[in-house]
Parts: sequence; structure tokens; C-alpha cells
Amino acid sequence: MNSDQQHADEFNELYSTNFNLEEYILFINYRDHHGLNTEDALEYIQTCHSCNTNLDIFASDYCCDECHYYVEEQGLVCFRGTECLICNRDTGKCYCCNVDKIHDRFCDIPTEWPTPNYCSDRCFDAGYWVEVPDFLQEVTQFNENCNVSLNQYHLKKLKLYAIEARISAEDALVYYSQCHCCGYYKYGSENEFQLYCSERCRKAIEDDGFECIHTSTYRDCLICNNSGRTYDENSVHPDFVELPKNTCDDCASEFIYPPFEYCVDDEVYNTETIYSVCNTCFCRNSSYRRRHVQSYPVKNHACHDPHVSALYCCRELKVFIDLIVREDLCQYMYEM
Repeated sequence: MNSDQQHADEFNELYSTNFNLEEYILFINYRDHHGLNTEDALEYIQTCHSCNTNLDIFASDYCCDECHYYVEEQGLVCFRGTECLICNRDTGKCYCCNVDKIHDRFCDIPTEWPTPNYCSDRCFDAGYWVEVPDFLQEVTQFNENCNVSLNQYHLKKLKLYAIEARISAEDALVYYSQCHCCGYYKYGSENEFQLYCSERCRKAIEDDGFECIHTSTYRDCLICNNSGRTYDENSVHPDFVELPKNTCDDCASEFIYPPFEYCVDDEVYNTETIYSVCNTCFCRNSSYRRRHVQSYPVKNHACHDPHVSALYCCRELKVFIDLIVREDLCQYMYEM
């Protein structure tokens, strides 16, 4: 028995229902879509949202096209009136593609929606879909592959950003929300899907040849690599850019590469402490901590293994590597 069927059986037993697996999945989608609790959803799902007629098609919201038209397009009141939990739930998001009317205003969403609950005519025609409509196939597949939750307008902007940066859309997910020069995070702003947050930042990289934030911090940048820009030992970041600095909890030194974080359990006082340390302190102290105290990484990366003393050498050589490279290095050390 698969897990979904097991959940369906447990649900039927708990709520005295008789849903098969397909009906159970439809019910969960219906409940979550309308933001109802389970008890209310069990009541609402039985009849037409407009006229209270029993539904021939399970979880279909409306008994006919006319009822759908009256409520969704004309904005007329449903039979429950002002007490309706569905009508009173104004999320500001399209019922079909989930685009946010307020927070996605810089992503070329239509300024005027054809109905209160749908951002476009094609979303209205698709309605609350169980099967993904054709025009949302691409963004749905992209979200599944990359474990993100972009809407159709986000994906369009992301693809344009990727073309400008000469990288793939998947790689653009790492870069698009941050200014390529100064590292300013642009979530929800009109510059979110643009390479630079200002003309000053664009000029510093494109015209004056300064290092970008990624090169200065990680010594590597996919955008710069694909652009043909080259840096040497004399290259620096712009003077108006302040590099992010991390402070080691052990030695209090400052460093710009990503810190090591691990959690230490104190079994005597029943407390947990998270330490953020530099590579040197981690390599020097982690073996001791593991022997004498309950210690484990906050994120279970292979790079946190204390045997990878080569990381200390990387720091001494001023070669700062990201987590993926650290994991590869750890695997290499174990295979030697």
C-alpha cells in the first residue's frame, strides 16, 4: 500500500467518509485551494458554490457554467451570502496560476484582471485546474525540476535575465534576486530580475572592470566567466561595495567566505548552541568537540567532517570554495 492510499484510509476512518484515492486527492486540493479547515471543506464540497445544488462532478465547485459565470465573472453573491468562508477569503492571488496581484506587480502581470479571482482570460477559462492547463505546463515542470515556486510571469522574467547574463534559467535562480555588483537583495522590487540595481553598479562592472560581489566573495562567478571578463591579482571590488563579513564565534576573526555552522548539545543543562566559525577554528576544534561534546552540523554537509583538514590549506592559500566543492573534496579525501 502506497503512502497516499494509507493517508486516504486514515482520513476515511477519522472523518467517517468513503473517499477513494482519487477523491481524497481532489478533496485535499479543494480544501487547500479555498483555505478551509477539513470540517468546513467536507460541508462546502458537497454542493454548488453558487446555488447549493448537489454536484454531479465531485469537487467541481459549480454545477454548471452559468453558476460559475455568475459568481466568478459577475461577482454576484453565492447562496451563503456574507457568511461564506470561500467568498470572504481574499488572497489577492489568481485562483489558477497563483500570481500575486500586489507582490508581483513588477513582473508584467495584467494591471486589470478580467475578474476578481483570475489574472487573465486564459486563467479564467482554465479555472481551478486539477490537470495542469497547457499554458502552465512549462512553469509547472520547471518548478518541479528546480524545487521552486515561480509563477508564469516570474519564469518569463527569469528567462530574459538568463539570456542577458548568458547562463541557463536554472543557474539564474542563484543570481537573479541579487545585484551582480553590490549584492543588494532585490526581492519584490522592480529590479528583481535585472542584473544591476543601479547605473552606478552597472558601470562599475561593465565599463570600469571591477570585481562583482560573487567574485570578491567566492572567487568565482558564472556570469563573469561566460561574459569573457577576466580578473587578475590587482582586481578589486568597487570602493562603494561593502563585502559581507562573518565573525568567528571562537577566535572573533572576520572572514568573507561562508561560515561553518554546527550545533552543540549540552546534556547537563539540556541546551543547544549553534556555532559559526572560520575554517581554521573548525578544523582545529571540531575533532575535540566531537570527542567530548555532542556535536553535529546544522546542515549535514559532508564538508563538516573534521577529517577534511585540506580546507585549512585552502584558507591559507586564500582559495575560498563553496559548499558543493567542499562536499566533492570530502568525498575525494575519503576515497584516498
